[in-house]
Amino acid sequence: MKKSSADTLALLFARDIARTPSSSNNSSANELNRYSAEAIADFVEVLSKRFEALDETVNLPMVFNAYKSQSDR
Repeated sequence: MKKSSADTLALLFARDIARTPSSSNNSSANELNRYSAEAIADFVEVLSKRFEALDETVNLPMVFNAYKSQSDR
């Protein structure tokens, strides 16, 4: 996967994780500080690298459709 697509996808997944009900009820998850920002950045970086390692035929619409079909269940 192209780096720009991998970065975008990693950021979107991080955003979706941050929006989950279990994380919004957790007051420490709502408190953004240097340490949590660094942890989020590390998570996005690792996730992006893993997406980037995917086959070049994998693209954003393909991943979005798979993700959407899983969340509809």
